[in-house]
Amino acid sequence: MRTANGVIWAMFAVNFVMSLVVPAANARAATLLPVTNGIVRLFGDSPREREAKKAIVIQALVYGAMISGMCILTAHLPNMVVTGLLEKQLGIRISYLTWLKLQWPYLGMFVITQCWVQYYFGSRAVQIPGGPGAVASMRAKLPPATRGDWTVLALFAGVAVLWATEGLHHLSSEIVALIALALLFSPGVLRFGWAEVEQRTIWGTLFLLAGALSLSAVISSSGLAQ
Repeated sequence: MRTANGVIWAMFAVNFVMSLVVPAANARAATLLPVTNGIVRLFGDSPREREAKKAIVIQALVYGAMISGMCILTAHLPNMVVTGLLEKQLGIRISYLTWLKLQWPYLGMFVITQCWVQYYFGSRAVQIPGGPGAVASMRAKLPPATRGDWTVLALFAGVAVLWATEGLHHLSSEIVALIALALLFSPGVLRFGWAEVEQRTIWGTLFLLAGALSLSAVISSSGLAQ
């Protein structure tokens, strides 16, 4: 990861791994925002470095989050909406692995956007000031992972496995998510309490999505749509 190009590909790989367990493109972008800011601050203010910073932000926080979310069923809410409608209206059940088989060619879109962004901003060969040593130095300053951190990671990994193997245990993705949330908020798992979660949750968005999905389901099932 010595150049802006290497940073972008590394961030896309992180985006793809996160899409296995984080079911929202905006949430993945928000999670990677501090990391992206830290890397961007390594660059100076020369014209080429300014262009490289733009390329990194666009690819890491926009295209990387969106394109990886298209390939994983549980990585993006519209994916779940589409599969739910197909199952309810046409009786077609699309599993996690089937969705991946159908959608994986979309990964090629990142290659296309990467080529265009590199050409437009001329960022391909722009070196990271300090190189890998600067990134390693920043990483060394981070606090070590605690037992709670590893517990949360293990829980997320378990959710990803259960989502991917739905055909074996026949637990729907919604049930798996509810079980995971119950375990996540069990006493002692997180380092913060419900008050911190409540204050930082965008409740309006949750109610809007829940209301919209519920309303669309009622309109469909009641015959109003026809």
